[in-house]
Amino acid sequence: MTKLKRMRIEKGLRQIDITARCGLAQSQYVNYEKYFDAENLTLKTLCKIAKGLDVKLWDIIDDQDIIGKLHAVNNYETGFFLDGDRSPLAEIREISEITQTQIANLTRVSQSQISKWERYGMDAAKMMNFIDVAKALHVNLRLLIWDEDLQTLYDEVT
Repeated sequence: MTKLKRMRIEKGLRQIDITARCGLAQSQYVNYEKYFDAENLTLKTLCKIAKGLDVKLWDIIDDQDIIGKLHAVNNYETGFFLDGDRSPLAEIREISEITQTQIANLTRVSQSQISKWERYGMDAAKMMNFIDVAKALHVNLRLLIWDEDLQTLYDEVT
C-alpha cells in the first residue's frame, strides 16, 4: 500500500473526496496514489495532494527515499534569514558564492531554468530538481521551500 493510499484510508476518505478537495482529475489522482513518486511531481501538484488529504506537504514528501538523497546535503538551521523580496534560491546562491552556471553543471537543470526560478519561483519544479539544487548549494531542502511561500501556494491550488 502506498503512502498516499494509507493516508487516505486512515482519514476515512474516498479517492473522489480527495479529488473534489484538490482539483485533480480522479484518474490522475489514482495514478499518483498507485505509483506515488514525490520526486517526479511538481511542488504545486504535491500541494494539491496535501490539501486534498488535509496534511502538510512535509507529511507527504518526508519519506525515506527523499531523506536518503538528502543525507549528502548539509543541514543548515531553518532560521537562515533571507531578504523577503528575493527568492531563497537567488539569495542562497549568492551567499554561497556560486553562479547559476555552476549550479547547472552540478544538476539536471539548465542555467536559463535556474534564472527563471530565481525570478519567478520554483513552484513548477519537480522535487528531484529541488534535491539537486539543494545538493549543489549544500543546503537543506527546506531552505528552498519557505513556509510562507508554501502556504500561499497551498492556498492557491484549489
